[in-house]
Amino acid sequence: MRMRRKKNLASRLDGASALLLGYLFHENDVHDFARENLSGKIKAFDNNNPVYLEIGCGKGGFAIEHAGKYPEINLIAAEQNANVAVAALETSNPNQENLRFIIGCAEFLLTVLEPHSVARIYLNFSCPFPKKTYANRRLTHPRFLALYRELLTENGEIWQKTDNPEFFEWSLDNFKENGFVITKETRDLHSGGESGHIITEYERNFLAQNKKILQLVANKL
Repeated sequence: MRMRRKKNLASRLDGASALLLGYLFHENDVHDFARENLSGKIKAFDNNNPVYLEIGCGKGGFAIEHAGKYPEINLIAAEQNANVAVAALETSNPNQENLRFIIGCAEFLLTVLEPHSVARIYLNFSCPFPKKTYANRRLTHPRFLALYRELLTENGEIWQKTDNPEFFEWSLDNFKENGFVITKETRDLHSGGESGHIITEYERNFLAQNKKILQLVANKL
């Protein structure tokens, strides 16, 4: 069921825009980024620390915790649904120097981010789009993997988590067929007593339902 549009959404976004880099829904948005960044690409952080990217950050729980836990890492969190992203912006510390947000579509990320500038991409519980007719919307579809290859640094990697076994296996095949090597894969992330994981809101709900969490790490060849 579609989430009802929040009241005063535009004004709330404006009021919580300290960490918002901008909107990316169509070509005009890309031009807006270019006007504000002389190179036409985002220079989001005033340091040389590694840049990580979360695609589909939802309400921002993972991104906010990650930025606080790893101050030596710069994180850009992207979310397509402004109705959801506003919660992330309002929850964030506006003075968080190593966290920035983009509201928009993943397809446009390469138009505003420097090629080979992202050391790690997180895909946390992306929509699996189970209908085959929507397969090209899945964030591990080959058209997105080609984009990630351009964004990632030489030794860049993608971390994916999902509760959907079919989506996981489909993603594994796509990674292997599109120039990535799988360096980690588990079909029950929390069974081995591993610690240190940042648990997302979705993940917490799935664990409460006794669902297994599947994870893979794919490295760019």
